[in-house]
Amino acid sequence: MKKGFTLIELLAVIVILGIIAVITTPLIMGVIEDARKNSAIQSVNGLLEAGEQYQIESMLEGDMTSNINLTSDILDIKGSKPESGTLLIDTEGNMSIIAKYGNYCIEKKFLDEKPSIIESEECEIAQSELEAMDILKTPTFGEKTVSDKEVTLTYTTEEEKNKIHETVCYYGKTESSMSNKVVADDTNCKLPVEAGYAKVCHVSYSGMESCSDVKKLADYFILDGKMLVNFTTTSEAGTITQNDGYITFSASENDVKRQVIYPVDAIDLSKYAHFYVDVDATEKLSSDGSNANFSIRISATNDINDAPNQTLILINDIIVLLQDPKEASIERTTFTNTLQNIDFHDYTKGYLMLGRNSSRATLTVNIYNIWFQLAE
Repeated sequence: MKKGFTLIELLAVIVILGIIAVITTPLIMGVIEDARKNSAIQSVNGLLEAGEQYQIESMLEGDMTSNINLTSDILDIKGSKPESGTLLIDTEGNMSIIAKYGNYCIEKKFLDEKPSIIESEECEIAQSELEAMDILKTPTFGEKTVSDKEVTLTYTTEEEKNKIHETVCYYGKTESSMSNKVVADDTNCKLPVEAGYAKVCHVSYSGMESCSDVKKLADYFILDGKMLVNFTTTSEAGTITQNDGYITFSASENDVKRQVIYPVDAIDLSKYAHFYVDVDATEKLSSDGSNANFSIRISATNDINDAPNQTLILINDIIVLLQDPKEASIERTTFTNTLQNIDFHDYTKGYLMLGRNSSRATLTVNIYNIWFQLAE
């Protein structure tokens, strides 16, 4: 005789099935919810792709609507249209979108990388995104101040602050290499002292930039250690060696008080305010204990032979090491000299001189950059 399930066994099975249902139902509902969310986001990605195609075609035809109601027929939408929504396209093709699909509001602002679901009952385009469509007014540079470590450039603007996402300054050693960027405060750009050229730009919420004219800050005699012209060396002066990214001045115990002279023919020295040298150095003292120093000078004269006697700018004793220890060095450092009350007469030529003022030591100086900051 076959026995059936007892009441207790049936109740146990029902309880187990109930527990499984309690556990799995939320998981299944969560999977369904995630699928719906992903579907809504993918639909918005499709709207963005349609917007890109519309922008390309409109550029060719010369007629583009920048504020598009997504329930209209302006875009060629492959999937379903949203219940409501707006797409903004600026002149550079940047897009901002908000769209409602069912219970979901999906948004991608101009500066966002991808769309995402947000909590919003209205699901309408933000006012800041509409303001970002406006072309920002161009800022202009004002005064400049220079310290040993940085250049501070003030700037002025007529733009309303609520339209500006941020203000940045681009800079580089040459006008074609302004790839470095710093974020400015409300009135200033603070740049490294070796910045040669700079511009200040307002950035809108759509990512569009409105930039000032390029401002020249400095001229370089040596660009990353690459010589613009050849040095002229006097006898027993030491040697100049070209390396990858820097030059080396070296002198032995027998090189006594000689100069290495570098002509600067195309610069009006009266226009410059600060002189900088970026170097490191090592020195080994001679057997009799004498030390040696090293100087970098600028002379203004029309006669190269008279250059040592016409020193107007001096960064002296870059390295003067004591008799103990016998060997020493300085780490890479920027030295500076400010041009104040210097009479340049009618000279527009200059000579850069690297040299020693005493001897009896082996001296090596690596020179990475030498430059002038421009006066206003």
